[in-house]
Amino acid sequence: MAGGIPPRVRNLSYAATAGLTGCATILLVIAALLIGLWLDARLGVRGLFTIILLLASVPVSLWVMVRVAVKLVSRIVPAARTVSRPDTSAAKEG
Repeated sequence: MAGGIPPRVRNLSYAATAGLTGCATILLVIAALLIGLWLDARLGVRGLFTIILLLASVPVSLWVMVRVAVKLVSRIVPAARTVSRPDTSAAKEG
């Protein structure tokens, strides 16, 4: 651990970053909305591209969220468990 980041701090940062994947979902949906509105305005249609892009953004954002979360959670290193042995000194004395 000398000179490095403690594993607990690193694991917490991975967990926090994995939790922030919801922000990626919001950004993708907002981007789909804005691009759809822009396409509708440019092509003179009323809502067609906005609806299509919003519906397409749902599976894409879920896929991105799962990929990022799985990648970051897989980096979390479980803490080393210490196995405590029962005290048998009392049994030896008797």
